[in-house]
Amino acid sequence: MVFSSIQFIFIFLPIFFLVYYLLPFKFKNIWLFIASLVFYSYGVLEEPLYILLIIVSILLNYFIGCLLYTSDAADE
Repeated sequence: MVFSSIQFIFIFLPIFFLVYYLLPFKFKNIWLFIASLVFYSYGVLEEPLYILLIIVSILLNYFIGCLLYTSDAADE
């Protein structure tokens, strides 16, 4: 799916915004995460390994960010 495709503009985007604005504030980041995975996985349906690569990259970056945050807090 490309940003300028009919599926994105008339199906994915309206559903995304509708759900986003109906959700309470504390669930909006989770919805962004899920919708992003759906969007990227739609583009790589023939190669499911890329979906796994995206998820591993997300988790790795998250844990490295947590380590950086704790190391910055310890320096102060």
